[in-house]
Amino acid sequence: DKKVKEQSEAEARQKELVEAQQKEVSTMAEEYGVLMMHPLIRLDNFCGSCSWAGKVTCDRRAAQMKEKHHMGAIAAKLSVMEGKACKKQ
Repeated sequence: DKKVKEQSEAEARQKELVEAQQKEVSTMAEEYGVLMMHPLIRLDNFCGSCSWAGKVTCDRRAAQMKEKHHMGAIAAKLSVMEGKACKKQ
């Protein structure tokens, strides 16, 4: 009985954790959508496949920014777009 109860409690905690994570992902997706369409931020202008400074793609430069400066994905994209090497400024 004790093992069954413990297993049931563990399953309930796991279910709560999964639900909380799903809610967080949903919230982040909504926020991303708002940021993509915001006229001042202009994330919709980010072109990951174009050349940044003629050396790497904008996607690769954003990945480098995330790794080196511990930035989030959106902050890295904005940083790439703000740079003088961005062709879509």
